[in-house]
Amino acid sequence: RLCRAELGAACVDVRRAEVLVKGAASSGYLHQCGDSYGEWRRIRTQPAGRMPPGRGRGRAWILYVSPLAMSNLWHLLHILLPALHAEHDFDELLIDGLHHADGGAEWAEWSWQKLRSSFAWPFLQSLAGPKELVLLGAGGGSDEAPWRCYERVDWGYEAVALFGRHKGHLSTSSIRRAVQQLERSSSFGGPVEPSVPRTPRLLLIERPPPARRAVVNGEALRDLLRSSSWCKHLMSEWADFAEEPLRSDVRGQWKLASQANILMGAHGAGLAWSAFMHAGSILVELLPFLHVLHDQLCRVGDGEDGAAWDSTPMYAYGGLALLTGLHHVCILGLPMPGQQSGSLGHDLATWWSSDIYVDTAAVNRTLVRALNRLSRSRTDRKAARRVRVFPGFAGA
Repeated sequence: RLCRAELGAACVDVRRAEVLVKGAASSGYLHQCGDSYGEWRRIRTQPAGRMPPGRGRGRAWILYVSPLAMSNLWHLLHILLPALHAEHDFDELLIDGLHHADGGAEWAEWSWQKLRSSFAWPFLQSLAGPKELVLLGAGGGSDEAPWRCYERVDWGYEAVALFGRHKGHLSTSSIRRAVQQLERSSSFGGPVEPSVPRTPRLLLIERPPPARRAVVNGEALRDLLRSSSWCKHLMSEWADFAEEPLRSDVRGQWKLASQANILMGAHGAGLAWSAFMHAGSILVELLPFLHVLHDQLCRVGDGEDGAAWDSTPMYAYGGLALLTGLHHVCILGLPMPGQQSGSLGHDLATWWSSDIYVDTAAVNRTLVRALNRLSRSRTDRKAARRVRVFPGFAGA
């Protein structure tokens, strides 16, 4: 039950983002799991006779959203996936975590406008549905009656951990249902039907310099994908999600990713869109050259293609792939010209900001294996469709 609590009858000062729960006069803390970094939220308790006056407004659900999650899908998924799974029955969805204690009215208005124009907004709208969505700390109560009192308040959700071997209480089937629920909302326009077309789709999420973990030989990678040998087997396209018009087009990013059978890109938040691909799809993660740390971040195999499929379930996108039913493979970059041999300490200090010189030969070999996997998946589905079950025939 980490990061989830039933607070019972409680009142919330929407303007000051203060939570007051019935109980002995005291204060306490709730664990906030807004993303991969947990924090604590202070609440106050008050005897029933000293609670603010006000009619019970039904049920409220307080959801913590970190500032990181406003613009980063990887952090946002730590909120969305377990929150969608929770299926709370609520009358109002209260968004916590974006207020500033000393910000005043100008900060409150800025926060509200910032949230409405943020990457996270369509996702939160989908989560709230037709119910009221309220940003704590951004107004909503008059000076005379700033408090909203509820018959019951729920806090948070049972957390999911995409790092580590244990992913929490969520299963692949529950995650798939959560994603489908999100896609059915008006913000996205309905899910894309699952299929492995005769010519599979590959989406390359580009990351050119000067971004961190930039792909410095992106042109060579695109040349490989548009070569005559691969054009016959893959419908390849590439897009930079960090640049307009896609940067602010959440639905456009979703549509490109959800229609892909293979998603490839440098380690970064763009790969979080793989959660919206169909089960059995393939995620190819590109990392910079590592001397030692690849045993934890990007395992490589000893086989002919040098790839180790589904072998990094304890870290980031390998963990996301495991939870969402995808196949994940990681490709280490080649050493940059003049790069010196390094230690574990060097890897830890530099990997997150090092440029990537993609090993295009390794990409070529990996794509051959990826197509074989997709082909088997298509064959298995066709075989399943040919099976006919006749009533009364137990052996069918």
